[in-house]
Amino acid sequence: MKKKFEANKKSETRDTTTISSKKPLFLFWFTWAIALIASCQNLEVVVFFPFFPMGLAKQFNIEPSNLVLGIGWLIYTILGIAIFSVRKKKTFLIIYLTFVVLLIFNVAGCRSIQFS
Repeated sequence: MKKKFEANKKSETRDTTTISSKKPLFLFWFTWAIALIASCQNLEVVVFFPFFPMGLAKQFNIEPSNLVLGIGWLIYTILGIAIFSVRKKKTFLIIYLTFVVLLIFNVAGCRSIQFS
């Protein structure tokens, strides 16, 4: 009888090494929303959202071009796919923090473009 109880107790414990499928979805879109709000001084600037990766180019002193824009969106797409596809918490945190750091640099670049 005691062994049955221990077996049930083990099956009830949560796996803390994996992440649920809902959390990455929320964090990804919430982070994008915060970045959009932080990078826009006013609502009129939202129309320039397709050029958002140019903020990264500004931060790293890279000459803006269509290639840079495409690579910027490619990086964000790859990070987004990775965020949604990984299930291990440590891997998720590394990818998510990379995403957040890039967004911080990007927002800073966008703000410096707006104020220059």
